[in-house]
Amino acid sequence: MDALLIVEDQAELRRLVMRQLLGLNLEILEAGDGIEALQILQDHGPRVRAALVDWTLPVLGGAELVRRMGQEHASLPILLCSAHPLTPAQCRGDNVKGFMLKPYLRATLREHLAELWPPFVQTATPLPQAIVSHRPSAPTTDAAHTAGPAAMPAPEVEEDP
Repeated sequence: MDALLIVEDQAELRRLVMRQLLGLNLEILEAGDGIEALQILQDHGPRVRAALVDWTLPVLGGAELVRRMGQEHASLPILLCSAHPLTPAQCRGDNVKGFMLKPYLRATLREHLAELWPPFVQTATPLPQAIVSHRPSAPTTDAAHTAGPAAMPAPEVEEDP
């Protein structure tokens, strides 16, 4: 089954994005930082058809992750997202195909995914499919990290009806 990689350090936001993608015939792989994302790509590479990458990540940030993905997985399309606007220079990379400002609606997410890899949306089914999470069982923290504004609350992603 084709897979989408979601790289987002805030667990609540990852879960919300996963709910927004219910009904699509794809497996969702999730990572809380850039290092986890690279490991998932190493383990599941050929099945991953696109990646949704948060710009501000702990351990290995979005800029470095995009650079390394471009070197190691050059054909993998990447959709960047952030709670803060990014400059065109920040969105550089041959495999960066778009940017979404958080919060975003389900329709916006699906529209961007259709542009990255059309079968994501074309294979939608009326009934929700099970979501498979490939996260390590070790606890992680979702506290603000030094790369972002101090004590910034998690952005809320709207779910449309």
